[in-house]
Amino acid sequence: MPPSPFDLVRGTPFSEFTGSATPLAGGMINHVWRLTSCVDPARTVVVKYAGPELSSDAGVSFSTERMALEARALALYSDGGSSGGVSGADSEVTRCVELGRELAPTPGLRLPRLLHYDPTVPFMVMEDIGTLPDIYHWSVDCALDKRYAELADGLTTVCERVGEWLARLHGFGFDRRAELEPLFTNHAARALLGEVVYDAARAELVERSALVDRHQLAAVVSKFRDETAPGGPAPRTLTFGDLWTGAALVDARSHGVTILDCEFADVGPVCGDIGHFVAHLVPLHFLCTADYDPNRGPCPAHITAFLRAYRATLVADHPAAFDALVVAGDAARLSNVFLGIEIAHDVLNGNWCRCTGPRKSPASKDPLTCPCAAVLLPFARSCMYDSAASVFGTLAP
Repeated sequence: MPPSPFDLVRGTPFSEFTGSATPLAGGMINHVWRLTSCVDPARTVVVKYAGPELSSDAGVSFSTERMALEARALALYSDGGSSGGVSGADSEVTRCVELGRELAPTPGLRLPRLLHYDPTVPFMVMEDIGTLPDIYHWSVDCALDKRYAELADGLTTVCERVGEWLARLHGFGFDRRAELEPLFTNHAARALLGEVVYDAARAELVERSALVDRHQLAAVVSKFRDETAPGGPAPRTLTFGDLWTGAALVDARSHGVTILDCEFADVGPVCGDIGHFVAHLVPLHFLCTADYDPNRGPCPAHITAFLRAYRATLVADHPAAFDALVVAGDAARLSNVFLGIEIAHDVLNGNWCRCTGPRKSPASKDPLTCPCAAVLLPFARSCMYDSAASVFGTLAP
């Protein structure tokens, strides 16, 4: 059982926040609560605690080192709440606050401010940005209300902002890698991703599917993992590490974006961010659009907008990083392969089925009997084999 959030804040500058505690849903990694002030109930903060196992699965261990990485990332990305400072901050977080002042902001996009960090527990207190839908729920709710087509312009703006921010992060990370690598080498995240994505995907392709080329596809996963591993040929920079549609909250009126959950921050190849985000955007569009088939295209406008904004911002602000990370780093091909691995992994677990409406369905005993799999799995295969019709062609020079 996690500790009481009231016990966590007791004795800190946030000890007044013991009015009420509401668990926040959505994440699968940590225990998170919204706490209200006992002095003024209108004032709230968010408290996050990192236990030694996943909050969603007590059988899966995940080193609490992840909170140190998240605290440093929040301090870097959000300027560490420089207006009020970070109480309890260690020297690494303080250094990230200083570095973060040199990271160019992206209009319309932000991260919650880090307010307090205790590495000994470990837990943190963050700014409460309120109740906003993430991209996934925003899209699904609009689809259920028959308003998904009306979402197009807003979704394009949101994805452009994410693309611009990600390019600035990657470019800054490339320019300052020598300083950032000791702060953001994330062994815990690499170990977990290797187990729950790459090892699982290989096993699923061989054991769970009846695909004729299942062993060849499993070999593609192994090759990709070797290419992108530390010491592999793919160049590395600072990465967000878990950029997906559930990590980006959206203000439906202003289309402002708030990015959450930085515990997978790392130094790695850019395909881990670009491919991961698109690997959620493509099947989400499939889920919400009855006549969309990614095998036939065209690429949805908001995905193209994300990639164009990323490329344009990186070329303009960090041209050397673009040449090294995208051109010489073969980012388009690697992102495409990663896209295929992620979608195959999801489909073989019964996700992204639109047969009963735009919601993720529970995994079935045989997901390949679903007609949705007959669309998404061939698309995943073509990506894993580096189809010439890649959506990532937009990144090419």
